[in-house]
Amino acid sequence: MSSRCPLCSQSELRPVKLSYDLPALGCMNCGGVLLSLILYSDWRERHPNELPPTSRTESPANPQVEDTKNALLCPKCRGFMTKYKMRADASNVLDLCAHCDEVWFDRGEWSQVEDLALSGQLSRVFTQKWQTDLRKAEVNQRAEKRYQEQLGEDYAELAALRERLRDHPKAKEILAFLYTSQTMR
Repeated sequence: MSSRCPLCSQSELRPVKLSYDLPALGCMNCGGVLLSLILYSDWRERHPNELPPTSRTESPANPQVEDTKNALLCPKCRGFMTKYKMRADASNVLDLCAHCDEVWFDRGEWSQVEDLALSGQLSRVFTQKWQTDLRKAEVNQRAEKRYQEQLGEDYAELAALRERLRDHPKAKEILAFLYTSQTMR
């Protein structure tokens, strides 16, 4: 049974090889790739010593690649694929069909998760914990940006002070002192 590309619907997906001969299906028209998580897991178990060692659990910051914003249909079951964020600092998402365990990578997205996949961690992206941690990281990034805007040139000095206080044994007392000295004027 042939599968049509979920993105451009023009081409049939053809067998391709990703890094270290990982089998997948690719679209010759748009450059997207469909990867079976079942085949990925099997491939990873069969090649543990052939893959580069990595202690990284997150992919490196790669340039943004164009991402599909609309919902995609799984090329196998025709059900809707769910979008999962890869990193807090990237707008790209991976599309997963939970029914078929198939992941769609738009052109260039594989390179954004390649280290994660080679280290055997790709499936973690689709967990609730990963997605929750990403949302927390996004909230923290937005808060830091607001502080940078509000504090201006003092931000770097105050961020260094915050780091110094983070592990200081009397951090609470110092903060109370600073607070009360401002309110007692």
